[in-house]
Amino acid sequence: MDKRARKHELWLRPVLTWIALCLLLALTCGLSYVPLGSGNLPVALAIAAIKASLVALVFMRLFEPNPLDAARCRRGPPLDFHHVSVRRSRLYDPLIRHN
Repeated sequence: MDKRARKHELWLRPVLTWIALCLLLALTCGLSYVPLGSGNLPVALAIAAIKASLVALVFMRLFEPNPLDAARCRRGPPLDFHHVSVRRSRLYDPLIRHN
């Protein structure tokens, strides 16, 4: 019975989240036909924030504690992109400058 309950937990959260996202999508589409004037934008942004939070928490698994994430946050952003972009600009700079 433990395996069966575990399988049930495995798919239940994503399916319920998907249903909630579909309902929020229907609410967003229905909102486009309701004349709220300047209230449409804040309501649509609130719905979008709820949808983004659901995706981040459930599908990206940000609700689960991960010690590596804490270590990454303490270390700071990776510098690889900066180093690559600086190297590329130094390599390609003479090619695009016309003296």
